[in-house]
Amino acid sequence: MTVQGPPRTGLRRFGVPPGGWFDSEAARIANAIMGNPIDSPCLELTFAQVRVSFAVATEFAVTGAKCEVKIGDRTVGSRGRFSAPADALISISSPTEGVRAYFSTRFGTLLESGARVMVSDELPIVPTTGRSHALKIDEPDETGPPNLRVVAGPQAGLFDLSRLVGQSFTVSAKSNRVGIRLDEKPFPHSVELASEPAGYGAVQITPDGTPIVLGPDGPTIGGYPKIAYVISADFDRLGQLRPGQTISLDEVSLEEARGLAREHQARVEHRAAELSLATRWS
Repeated sequence: MTVQGPPRTGLRRFGVPPGGWFDSEAARIANAIMGNPIDSPCLELTFAQVRVSFAVATEFAVTGAKCEVKIGDRTVGSRGRFSAPADALISISSPTEGVRAYFSTRFGTLLESGARVMVSDELPIVPTTGRSHALKIDEPDETGPPNLRVVAGPQAGLFDLSRLVGQSFTVSAKSNRVGIRLDEKPFPHSVELASEPAGYGAVQITPDGTPIVLGPDGPTIGGYPKIAYVISADFDRLGQLRPGQTISLDEVSLEEARGLAREHQARVEHRAAELSLATRWS
């Protein structure tokens, strides 16, 4: 469990990756339904089974991966905003869908993004002044393997891109915030490159042919060929891929990727604004 907020900017030239939420939409929605500033840091729970106790009556939100939320012995739902009395024990199960859940409340101090939260750590929170109604968040169920859209990378010409796009791949159990590793090895090679900038979403190919999609904590430079880049509109989906899950990759143009990025940003902002308004009236 770590504290995550917006990605850091302006530090790549010093070798510092952007970091931040791996599913930014889920984190922003958690903040929106709590009435927090949308870019406030919150807790990112990765395949975590968490138990939290509040010393005062308060509210909290859980979004992202589908987890069972219990207050005491009572199951209250999965994704949404909930109210808990003082001294209540809140249990959040390991996710049954997705990988990363986001936990937000009205924290009493600004949390440090990237910090780890350990067992028995205490975080200051603001008590609830009045009881609010619970707010359920509906998430669409995915059918079939998720498709990630990519644009051709700088070294795409060194490989047969058709062996990447339109094909199925399996998410490896070795995946983490540094990168999503795929189990298949379709591109063994002996290409040696000088280290060059590598960004979030880059699909790097290791010498044994393994594709690795760089995540928010991935390196800022590297010498592995970059056959493609996952588009920014799909970063949130990338952060919810489970080990053993099958995915497919589809190629889009750079112009399409830019349009999809604008559409995704507008949709997230609209959804957050709607939920923030619903929160004020609940």
